[in-house]
Amino acid sequence: MEDFAVGDPVFGVVSKPFLGTGSLAQYVTVPAGRGVTVAPDGLSARDAGALGVSGAAAWDTLAALGPVEGKTVLISGATCGAGAFAISPRRGVLP
Repeated sequence: MEDFAVGDPVFGVVSKPFLGTGSLAQYVTVPAGRGVTVAPDGLSARDAGALGVSGAAAWDTLAALGPVEGKTVLISGATCGAGAFAISPRRGVLP
């Protein structure tokens, strides 16, 4: 996505090709469309910070499973970030 405007709240994960030093910052420069997107209205900075990795892991896992209406998916370990997102009662957030 590259439809950003100055002042838009954004969130995401800025990845790099190697593991090493990281950073925490209030402001950071990243390429548009590379791991960031505009934050939905009402999403707090705290919740947005958790979505980057845990939310993406839950989304990708459920999308790979292809859950079908009327079928049961066992989520073992829902106390972790990804598991908690996967069982979120908020409909329409995950596939």
